[in-house]
Amino acid sequence: MFEGRHLSVRKLIRFILVVVAIIVAIIFIIPKNSPKTHLKKITQVPVSELSQQEIRAMHQYTNEMHLEVARSRGMTEPLASKADFDNNQSQYIVDYKLRRIYDNSNYYKLQGLTMSIPYMQRDAVDFLTTLGKEFKKNLEEAGIQPYRYGISSVLRTIESQNKLREKNVNATKNMTSHYYGRSFDIPEEEFYEVNDDKVFHSKRLRNILIRTLLDLQAQEKCYIIQEKATKCIHVTVK
Repeated sequence: MFEGRHLSVRKLIRFILVVVAIIVAIIFIIPKNSPKTHLKKITQVPVSELSQQEIRAMHQYTNEMHLEVARSRGMTEPLASKADFDNNQSQYIVDYKLRRIYDNSNYYKLQGLTMSIPYMQRDAVDFLTTLGKEFKKNLEEAGIQPYRYGISSVLRTIESQNKLREKNVNATKNMTSHYYGRSFDIPEEEFYEVNDDKVFHSKRLRNILIRTLLDLQAQEKCYIIQEKATKCIHVTVK
């Protein structure tokens, strides 16, 4: 009788030891098959060129259509100047539902912004993060490490638009969707590694980012258009 009990206890102990050994093997011995451990730099992964269909989709919505959406959904009127904004900042932030934009260490990098103010409407600022997350997801699915996109222009005043016109004859002379807090520009081939502010030029990353934007445009979350003269992608958040 006692011998039978000892036998059962020994079997139970052996069973427990086997289970523990399996758990240890899973945790420490069997290699983890996480895709993130195999991510490569963009220079190590081929990326296809944009198709003619994708290029056409990039020009599907004209500047006039961007302006129409921005005016209907954005700020009620343009700001006169940066000085005017600074003097009435609290009022404008509340009245126009504005939020300041800062560098995002995971998704995007603000560039000089010498001709614009780092503010957009709140849901438009949220879109910047949405774009960054979708871009990161598409990079990971292609086996590529994360990169951030750049932002070169956001909310403009009438004064800054006039100054821009003096420097760039291709700039819109009168009306621009940048007046209404729902548009921003992305330099086509300027990117940044995560937590690194050194610009990295890449046409491959540009193609993946444009495809990400086209997906969001197809979901009716934004309009995009390629501005060849300034080599940037103009985005208006719907």
